[in-house]
Amino acid sequence: MAQGLGRIAGPGKVSVKAADGSETVHEAKNIVIATGSEPSGLPGVVVDNKRIIDSTGALSIPRSPSP
Repeated sequence: MAQGLGRIAGPGKVSVKAADGSETVHEAKNIVIATGSEPSGLPGVVVDNKRIIDSTGALSIPRSPSP
Protein backbone atom coordinates (compact mmCIF):
# COMPACT_ATOMS: atom_id res chain seq x y z
CA MET A 1 0.00 0.00 0.00
CA ALA A 2 1.33 3.42 -0.91
CA GLN A 3 1.71 6.10 1.74
CA GLY A 4 1.91 9.80 1.05
CA LEU A 5 -0.22 12.68 -0.09
CA GLY A 6 -3.29 11.45 -1.94
CA ARG A 7 -5.68 13.09 -4.35
CA ILE A 8 -8.59 11.93 -6.46
CA ALA A 9 -7.13 11.97 -9.94
CA GLY A 10 -10.36 11.22 -11.81
CA PRO A 11 -13.32 8.84 -11.70
CA GLY A 12 -12.15 5.72 -9.87
CA LYS A 13 -8.54 6.91 -9.61
CA VAL A 14 -6.49 7.95 -6.57
CA SER A 15 -2.99 9.33 -7.02
CA VAL A 16 -0.54 9.00 -4.11
CA LYS A 17 2.65 11.07 -4.07
CA ALA A 18 5.34 9.63 -1.77
CA ALA A 19 7.91 11.60 0.23
CA ASP A 20 10.57 10.67 -2.35
CA GLY A 21 8.52 12.34 -5.12
CA SER A 22 7.35 9.15 -6.81
CA GLU A 23 3.67 8.95 -7.72
CA THR A 24 1.43 5.88 -7.86
CA VAL A 25 -2.10 5.78 -9.30
CA HIS A 26 -4.57 3.29 -7.83
CA GLU A 27 -7.83 2.39 -9.55
CA ALA A 28 -10.98 1.34 -7.70
CA LYS A 29 -14.68 0.94 -8.29
CA ASN A 30 -15.42 2.87 -5.08
CA ILE A 31 -13.38 5.42 -3.14
CA VAL A 32 -13.91 6.11 0.57
CA ILE A 33 -12.50 9.31 2.02
CA ALA A 34 -11.77 8.70 5.72
CA THR A 35 -10.11 11.64 7.42
CA GLY A 36 -10.03 10.06 10.86
CA SER A 37 -12.57 9.89 13.60
CA GLU A 38 -13.24 9.40 17.24
CA PRO A 39 -16.24 7.20 18.03
CA SER A 40 -19.14 8.82 19.87
CA GLY A 41 -20.72 6.80 22.62
CA LEU A 42 -24.44 6.16 23.03
CA PRO A 43 -26.06 5.88 26.46
CA GLY A 44 -26.65 2.23 27.37
CA VAL A 45 -24.71 0.87 24.38
CA VAL A 46 -21.44 -0.94 25.02
CA VAL A 47 -19.05 -1.21 22.08
CA ASP A 48 -17.49 -4.69 22.32
CA ASN A 49 -16.07 -4.75 18.75
CA LYS A 50 -17.68 -8.17 18.27
CA ARG A 51 -21.42 -7.56 17.87
CA ILE A 52 -21.40 -3.77 18.19
CA ILE A 53 -18.36 -2.23 16.54
CA ASP A 54 -16.89 1.22 16.15
CA SER A 55 -14.79 2.50 13.26
CA THR A 56 -11.62 0.96 14.70
CA GLY A 57 -13.31 -2.42 15.11
CA ALA A 58 -14.58 -2.24 11.53
CA LEU A 59 -10.98 -2.11 10.32
CA SER A 60 -10.25 -5.49 11.88
CA ILE A 61 -13.14 -7.39 10.23
CA PRO A 62 -11.50 -10.21 8.22
CA ARG A 63 -13.90 -9.89 5.26
CA SER A 64 -16.61 -7.57 4.02
CA PRO A 65 -20.17 -8.34 5.14
CA SER A 66 -22.60 -9.61 2.52
CA PRO A 67 -24.87 -6.93 1.01
